Amino acid sequence: AAGKPNLNIFANMPSVEGYDPFIPRDLLTVFGMMGSTESAEEETDPLTQEQKVDRLLANLNVLGMMSGKYIISGVKLENPELRFLGEQTVSRFDIPVYIYDNNKALPRFYFAKEIVPMPGKNLSDLLKEGKKDFISRTYLDCGDCEVVRKNNKNSLWVIAQKNGFFEFNAQTSASGWLVISENYLPGWSAKLDGLAKTIIRANGSYMAIEIPAGEHKVTFAYNGLVGEADILKKLGIIK
Repeated sequence: AAGKPNLNIFANMPSVEGYDPFIPRDLLTVFGMMGSTESAEEETDPLTQEQKVDRLLANLNVLGMMSGKYIISGVKLENPELRFLGEQTVSRFDIPVYIYDNNKALPRFYFAKEIVPMPGKNLSDLLKEGKKDFISRTYLDCGDCEVVRKNNKNSLWVIAQKNGFFEFNAQTSASGWLVISENYLPGWSAKLDGLAKTIIRANGSYMAIEIPAGEHKVTFAYNGLVGEADILKKLGIIK
């Protein structure tokens, strides 16, 4: 039953909007389509509270594709895809906040159920074409990607996860596509069993690589736009 949630459990969770100032322009456009104050539209043509709520509720499938599992809102939300978890007052002014679980949310890392080749399309392009089924389908920026038509038996274990680095152990019964909800930006590289692997843009904004059948070690690493991560590591500034 809904009650008083513990907001501390949400403190270290990643946000779909991120916490870094470096955000792809297309993603900012999509945030605006979802009613976010992160978009440039908020500066030139601010939305009313009702407009923001309407846009959010109309795009829960997009929020779910971004692994947006929980919504912390300053207003009550009504939608059958949202499960109310409870409310809590915050600050010395006792401002109420409402916590919801988004039933449309995908994991941050997952194997695609079905592939739809959509070459050259970023996320805002996909959304302008109409509502997309991100739960059952993954849209890849390629024209000749092998199409997955069924959900093969596969398993994924997260070995390491930190800023700019992910490591997985994967086991698949047939070739499939591993998707990670991390911005598709220059500077990312992927390896499969130690060998370089081409990263394909997934769902217009995130990343995916093809995984052949068998057991494999997979890594994603971010080295910066011009390799600045290596320089900072040599200087001892980052590890």
